[in-house]
Amino acid sequence: MAIRRPGRPDGRNGIGTDVPVSGHGRAPGPAPVRGARPHALIVARARLILTLETAWPRLLPLLALILVFAAIALSDLLPRLPGWLHAGILALFAAGTAGLCARLAVLRWPDRAAAARRVEHDSGLTHRPLQVLEDRLAAGTGDPATRALWTEQLRRVAGGIGPLSVRPPAIGFPWRDPFRIRFLPVVLLGIALAAGWQDAPDRLARALLPHLPGGTDGPVLQVWITPPAYTGAPPLLLPSEPDGHPLTVPAGTTLLAVIQGGRAPARLIRDRQSQPFERLDVGSQRLETALTRSGPLSIRLGRRRLALWDVALEDPTPPAIAFAGVPESDADGRLRFEIISRDDYGISKTEAVIRRTGSPEEEPLVIDLPASGPHPGEARQSAWIDLTGHLWAGMTVTIEPVATNLAGLKTAGPAIQMVLPEREFHHPVARAVIVERHRLIADSSSREGVARNLAAIASQPAAYGNNLTAFLALATSISRLSRDQSDNAVPSVVDMLWQTALGIEDGDRPAARRAVDEAAEALERALAEGASQAEIEQLTNQLRQAMERYLDALARQAMERGVPPIPVDPDRNGITAEDLDGMLNQMRELSRTGSTEAARRLLGDMRQLLDGLRVGPSGSDATARKAGKALQDLDDIAKDQRQLLDETFRRSQRAQPPVPQLPPPGPGGEGRQGEGRDAKPGDAATVQRQDALRRRLDAVMKSLGDLDMDVPRSLGQSGQAMGDATRQLRNGDLDDAVDAQTEALTRLQEGARAATETLSRRMGPGVVGRGPMNGRDPLGRPMPGGSDPDDDHSVKIPAQADQQKARDVLMELRRRAGQADRPDVERGYLQRLLKQFF
Repeated sequence: MAIRRPGRPDGRNGIGTDVPVSGHGRAPGPAPVRGARPHALIVARARLILTLETAWPRLLPLLALILVFAAIALSDLLPRLPGWLHAGILALFAAGTAGLCARLAVLRWPDRAAAARRVEHDSGLTHRPLQVLEDRLAAGTGDPATRALWTEQLRRVAGGIGPLSVRPPAIGFPWRDPFRIRFLPVVLLGIALAAGWQDAPDRLARALLPHLPGGTDGPVLQVWITPPAYTGAPPLLLPSEPDGHPLTVPAGTTLLAVIQGGRAPARLIRDRQSQPFERLDVGSQRLETALTRSGPLSIRLGRRRLALWDVALEDPTPPAIAFAGVPESDADGRLRFEIISRDDYGISKTEAVIRRTGSPEEEPLVIDLPASGPHPGEARQSAWIDLTGHLWAGMTVTIEPVATNLAGLKTAGPAIQMVLPEREFHHPVARAVIVERHRLIADSSSREGVARNLAAIASQPAAYGNNLTAFLALATSISRLSRDQSDNAVPSVVDMLWQTALGIEDGDRPAARRAVDEAAEALERALAEGASQAEIEQLTNQLRQAMERYLDALARQAMERGVPPIPVDPDRNGITAEDLDGMLNQMRELSRTGSTEAARRLLGDMRQLLDGLRVGPSGSDATARKAGKALQDLDDIAKDQRQLLDETFRRSQRAQPPVPQLPPPGPGGEGRQGEGRDAKPGDAATVQRQDALRRRLDAVMKSLGDLDMDVPRSLGQSGQAMGDATRQLRNGDLDDAVDAQTEALTRLQEGARAATETLSRRMGPGVVGRGPMNGRDPLGRPMPGGSDPDDDHSVKIPAQADQQKARDVLMELRRRAGQADRPDVERGYLQRLLKQFF
């Protein structure tokens, strides 16, 4: 019986020995027995294992190459290399990958017979039973006996096979890799993933795209210079191509350079010294440094120069300062300092350094004066300083102005020499206290005698109005002089006696004024430091309350002294409590709209107005009362003259006859002569009232003359008109009397204004007014055509229309910021704009 085994045409299967066959070609044999091929699945599995074992020696280098490239790409090393080297490494990886893939392409894969032999070998089968089950009859297929014999053979072989198995693939090569180098790519990939897993796609993309010279995405350089804070200048973006002129910047300027797109390391070169950039990521580098020297400045990226500038540093110049004149004093002894200063960027601090003449070893007295702030150019500042309570009052001193600019440079101006004014006290008890104070200053050993005299003063409280505060202060001074023998006792008593004398002389006005100064200084600091609007509102309210207490103290002192108030003329430059309150409201609105500099300027103007307010005109109380009474009498005369004019006019209207429709003909047809005139003499009471007004005016003119002032000519003209009105009334000529009374009232008002201005210039301002204000209106603002030496016009106080426009803009910003349907970017921008107003 001959059989044919499937596989090779020559009967060889490549595994066992030859089997004799007969016949020509392959003849169909009987179908195999049922269940004769249960090994088909395991043979297929064995074929896959053989395929993996055959390809693995050539597949392993390819996988290792891919893992190494992934580790290098995720570590972001390739983009840091020069472009040509980056491209070369990519080419090497590509060539290696192509070569290893070509080795896989020519690999000869195992067939089914080899897979069956692997199953037989792993299952421990002998005589190749799986191969027998695959055989077919080559001859005798038509013989029943032969077919039966062959079928029985297959059944016996299949029954003797038993369980089949195949071992796992053997792909390890420990004999070829004793140092376990095959695990190195896996370790490298794990490290790279730990470092760059967050932006792995971007890193892979950068690794596959080298930056080659001549590309379109060249490096972008941006350089900003930030001037120092004292200049107030914003940062400036430098051009990448200089215009050939030196770049002049203030000393202390900082430079910020950013390079986008460069792969090579960048550096800043100045004075042959290199300063490297800080790399932010693969494509950007940054450097921030201060410019300390002049000279060429260049930025290089690798060997390529990106920019070159010739930098010239400009050192700040010291400020200039001088007194506009010798400080003048008012009736209370306060000094008015007026200073002229100049600086390129502004003055941060202004001081007056006072030294006693002939005593250079003594510590100087330093007084802070208002500074111009961050406003370049020339500025004029003025302030009232009260030094009457200092120990050097009445002594010769030198006063030196000192200015410090925003850059920290300090300069002293020309010094002046003068005698510090002393306060003149009118109250007898206050004068007695000051005498004892001077005695204690001159001789500190006279404390016992001073204590006895103070006790005598304190024992008569009625003499100083039963002032409990003054009594307690005198008692404390007496006790301290008697019991405290230390060196600190005398200076503290000297200061206490000064405050006691002021309290007796001025009441609670000094304390109220100190409260105003403290509140104003706190508000000025808040405006300068950019405090919140809530804090500014609170400080403004505190200043308002302090001002009200101060004005109340002034009014009480005027009543105690019996000084009559000066009439308020609407055409006169004056300042009232309502004006001060209006200035506070305007300052509040300016701060709400962000105009802090204008608010500070208005606050300074208001403080100057407060500095000029006093209880009444300067000079003696008798002179003040006489001047106030004269002005009050003029005001009363004007009111009475106006009332008499109205009565005369109404009488003249009643005396007018009705106008006839047609004049009567004939000789008696002429119109009435003297219409509006009475045929009988005028009312005697009216004549007497008009004549009394003329006599009262003559008395006022005489009292004004007694004050050594020139009587305004318009008052004399008013008296003449009053005399004419008296004669016209006596004759019954009402129309002419009305004309004369009108002329008298007009001249009287002109004369009252002239007299008020003259007294204000000569005797100083009062509670409700002040004299000429150097071209400023009652609210402290420059008038058209006027000149104000204290105003450098660097800060404009907005007009009412401008303030309303600013409020409208602010309300619109708030409305838009509160709309939820607007984009988040826009709402965030609006919120940042509104932060400075809250």
